[in-house]
Amino acid sequence: MARTNITQVLAEGDALSADEQIQVRGRLNQLLAAATLKPKEEDLENRLIQSGLLRPTRLQPTVAKQYHQYKPIQVRGRPVSETLLADRR
Repeated sequence: MARTNITQVLAEGDALSADEQIQVRGRLNQLLAAATLKPKEEDLENRLIQSGLLRPTRLQPTVAKQYHQYKPIQVRGRPVSETLLADRR
């Protein structure tokens, strides 16, 4: 199979109808979405871990368990958030 260069692809794209160009755009968007790069921050974190400057973080299962068992308490009077905002003013 012969390899098509970008110039040929663009020339063929100009010859397509508007509907066909929309289909091509949709397919290109799918391909680009599948090939997204990792965020820079995640790459930096991985390099720091590999160099030994940062330890990998582990999620503590007990924290997640406590979060799901949380039950809010009932308070009388104004909501605490309103009280805090009033005190800050």
